[in-house]
Amino acid sequence: MRLSSAITAQAQSECLALDRPQTLSQAREATARFQTHYNQERPNQALSCGNRPPLQAFPHLPTLPSIPAQVDPDAWLARLRWQAFPAEG
Repeated sequence: MRLSSAITAQAQSECLALDRPQTLSQAREATARFQTHYNQERPNQALSCGNRPPLQAFPHLPTLPSIPAQVDPDAWLARLRWQAFPAEG
């Protein structure tokens, strides 16, 4: 099971199944509470965390850049422009 799948399954069983949100705003509130609990309160069994919550184990993680409002799915093609690729075979 991939990590994201494990976290999603855990969020569903520990958060959404308990709170049973009926609206999108209730789901967002329940998810925010779970995220706070998961990162700040719940001990993590990963060796790197040493049985501490992630934000206690790593208090100074760098912030990620914000997600762009619009993504160009073909932007990567600009790097390949005018390159020749030999045919296999």
